[in-house]
Amino acid sequence: MKCLLCKENEADETGSHILTHSLISNCINEQGKKGRNKEMMFGISQSGERKLFVGNQVLPDKIVEIKGRELSDQEVENNDNDLVVDNIYCKDCERLFGRIESEFSRKILGKIRRDKIYDFTNPDNILIRLYFYIQVWRASSFKYTEWSLPNCIEEPLREIILEGCTNYDIGISAELEDKIIKIPIIINYLDTPDEKSSSNLIFIPNETLPYLLFLCDFVVEFFTVQGVMPSLHSISNYNGLNDNLSEQFINLNENRFKLRCISDSNREKIINSFSLNEIGLIDLDRIKKSFVFEYLKSKKTFPTLNQFLRFMFEFSKWDKLPLLEQMSEQRISNLIKKIIKE
Repeated sequence: MKCLLCKENEADETGSHILTHSLISNCINEQGKKGRNKEMMFGISQSGERKLFVGNQVLPDKIVEIKGRELSDQEVENNDNDLVVDNIYCKDCERLFGRIESEFSRKILGKIRRDKIYDFTNPDNILIRLYFYIQVWRASSFKYTEWSLPNCIEEPLREIILEGCTNYDIGISAELEDKIIKIPIIINYLDTPDEKSSSNLIFIPNETLPYLLFLCDFVVEFFTVQGVMPSLHSISNYNGLNDNLSEQFINLNENRFKLRCISDSNREKIINSFSLNEIGLIDLDRIKKSFVFEYLKSKKTFPTLNQFLRFMFEFSKWDKLPLLEQMSEQRISNLIKKIIKE
């Protein structure tokens, strides 16, 4: 297989990160622990499939706390980190990514997280854009959680990243710089206390106006119509993300790149709204339909209203259950069987 970036060399690199580890480590590492193999990550695909990944140095007690039990043999066998992949990039291109990632980490990331600086001038704006373009393009090219950009957008972005990473140290051309800053983009920073960092998301919603990527304490809003300032009323307000958005944070042909800082209280509102709308309501609808389907299959008749309410009452008694057991397939299946037998 050829490298997805250069399309010339064999894809011989192993352990490639789809999303830069230093960007997302705060919300996937076991709280209070640093380093790889200590990650715990709950993923949601575009189709709604759930998956838990547990690093091999996460303590068994922590797994039981989250999941309610130890991992089964099958779960251990299927315990793959979807953010780390082999043989999709070549070693040369992996070094190109690393050049931008290291420079961003050295010059920019600490200023945002530690120093609360959200306004950057040239050439830092180019570095910021290339860094987040890499996150967007890698997620798309790999089809992370089944998500991707249309090829007419993904391919020009690939070309920008390849040329920009290759020439960054020696200086990129004015022509390429114009291409880089012609893409409207909003970078939101979620101001998050350390003890709450694990509550942030790594998630790509089914949104296109603009495309959204939740990357721990950053949210990227990526627009596809180049050279045109999006009107505020056309921008999706996904779970309240863009409450009080102003045009100054839409970066386009900028001299100064401005990040938008979202306070912790507003961050929590967005996360809570996401939990309700993207997980809770969707799952509840699916669970209701599962109960009716299984009851009909077993009894050859629909459940009565009292039976349905009885099931929902039993299902709602989850407050003392571990997080991942509350809506687990096993728990739902057992409850359905219980009500059918009554």
